[in-house]
Amino acid sequence: MFDSNSPGTGEYRLIQGRPLRYGAASETGHVRLRNEDAYGLFPEHGLFVVADGLGGHAGGEVASRTAVRAMGDFFLATADGDAGDGRERALAAVKFANTIIWNMALADDDLGGMGTTIAAIAVDSVTRRVVCAHVGDSRIYRVSDGKLTRLTRDHSLARLLFLSDREAKRSLVGSTLFRALGTHSTVEVEVSDEAARIGDRFVLASDGLTHELNDDEIQSVVTVGVAGPAETARRLVNAALKKGGRDNVTIVVADV
Repeated sequence: MFDSNSPGTGEYRLIQGRPLRYGAASETGHVRLRNEDAYGLFPEHGLFVVADGLGGHAGGEVASRTAVRAMGDFFLATADGDAGDGRERALAAVKFANTIIWNMALADDDLGGMGTTIAAIAVDSVTRRVVCAHVGDSRIYRVSDGKLTRLTRDHSLARLLFLSDREAKRSLVGSTLFRALGTHSTVEVEVSDEAARIGDRFVLASDGLTHELNDDEIQSVVTVGVAGPAETARRLVNAALKKGGRDNVTIVVADV
């Protein structure tokens, strides 16, 4: 698991003095032999990332870790603001990661066909907005005033077929992705931005969580009691494991 050499929990003081608290947790689960998820914590750039290597594909573990590193490297290299506004920067970072993974696969037959999902948020302390960028079915949620809202749309056949999460679990094709990072030379990235309010919480999750818990169950975990980001991430991982843990599960929580 790659974590930018950062601890799984911490607090970072943003430019305007507001604290940014964050935490992460990841487990292989009860069925998989290895963890192909990865997460990145880059609080100095307000950047947080979850990536899920495509299960059963060559190099899934390599792809997810490469994506996280590439995102961090891009934000470090563009810290002077030359990459445009927050949306443009996040979009360019994901496309940069896609190019690196694609070229790695071309250069190594053992990595042919590798890919990964990616879900990232970038907190802009100047504009007080949070940019969300994603490809695949790793999700981004926002918790505001005790209410959980899903901010991303899965790039899966289940969504195209209008299947509910419960129906997708029973479907043979429900979890099949029609878009992933690194599987083609170019990629279409969904980018949005949200006005951040004090007290907002953002949750990034691989599908190891969302295949086990529905949104109501996730909300019940993130809103019960007063738990910090690291404890909340651990609670979500444990809840997924308790429900079956049939896939790797990775959570990043950031409190703005």
